[in-house]
Amino acid sequence: MVIRVAGHMFPTKRALTEHIRRILWTSAPGIPLCSEDEALLCAILEFHPHRTEKLGVGIRHLTTEIPARFPHQRCFWITRNDGSRIDFSYLECLRPSSPLQAVQDACRQAIVDQILATKERAFGMRERYRCPVSGTSCQWHEVHVDHQPPATFVRLVDEWIQGLGCAVAAIGVEAAPDGLGRQLAIPWYDQWRAYHYAHADLWVISIAAHIIVTRERLQKEKKRAMSLHTTTVLRMACALWSCDPAHGMTPAQMAWLTARLADPDWRPSARERAALQPVLLGWCARAHPQSLALIEQQFAQGVPNARS
Repeated sequence: MVIRVAGHMFPTKRALTEHIRRILWTSAPGIPLCSEDEALLCAILEFHPHRTEKLGVGIRHLTTEIPARFPHQRCFWITRNDGSRIDFSYLECLRPSSPLQAVQDACRQAIVDQILATKERAFGMRERYRCPVSGTSCQWHEVHVDHQPPATFVRLVDEWIQGLGCAVAAIGVEAAPDGLGRQLAIPWYDQWRAYHYAHADLWVISIAAHIIVTRERLQKEKKRAMSLHTTTVLRMACALWSCDPAHGMTPAQMAWLTARLADPDWRPSARERAALQPVLLGWCARAHPQSLALIEQQFAQGVPNARS
C-alpha cells in the first residue's frame, strides 16, 4: 500500500522511515530544516502519541541536534513559537512505544551515570583498556558498557517491575527535564536506580565484541523460545491424546503419560520424543488430521533438551 505524506509517496512504511532517517543524519545540526523536510516531519508529528504536549503553542521551526550526553546520536527538535524547545522521536509517530518500552527507555536514562562510572573505573588513568572478550586494546570511544548475562538489562527491568507488584502502566514515566527522552517519576526513579546498582553486573567490552556477544545472546534466546514453543505444542497434543477414549494406549503407557503431564516442568527428552513420535503422529492422523502437519513440524525441530 502506497503511503502519501505531505506530497511524498512511499511504497512502504520502511521506505518512509529510511527517508526520515536520511533527513536526520544529513541535515546540519542546529540549522532549521528546509521547508520540504519540515512539512514532512510536521505531517508525521500529527501521529505522535503526545502530539499536544510536543506542539505546545505551535512550531516555529524544526532542527536536528547532537545530544551532549550522546555525541554519537542525532535527534529532532521542535522550537515553538514562544521560544521553548523540546525533542521528539519520529519512530514514536510511526510505531508508538508500548507502556513496557516506555518504562525500559526511562530506566535506561536513569542509569546513565552508573554506566559512565563503570567505564571510568575500567579506564582509570589509562588512555587505553584491554577488552576481556577480544583481548584488543581500545580507546574510550571504542568500548561499550554491557550487562552480563543472565542479568541482562531487560531481565533486570522485568524483575524490578515484578517486585513492584503493580501494572506496567502504573509506573510513572514523564518527559526528561532536558527534553531528551523520558524519565521515571519519583519514587520509581530512586527505586530503580537502587535496584540496578545492587543487581547489575556490568562489564566493559569493545564495540565489536559487544556486537558478537549480543548476536550470540539473541540466538540463544531464539533457540530457547523455539524449545518452549515445541514443548508446549507437544504437551497439548499429549493431553488431547490422553483424553481420547480411543487413545489406544496400554494401562502402563497411560500411567506413564499421565505422570509426565502432571509435572509442569516436563519437557520430553530425546529418548521420549523418539518413543512418542510414531504413536502420537498415528493418533493425530486418525483423530486430528488437521493438526498432523503442526505436530510433525514440532518433531522435525529436533530441539535438544537439557533433561535428556
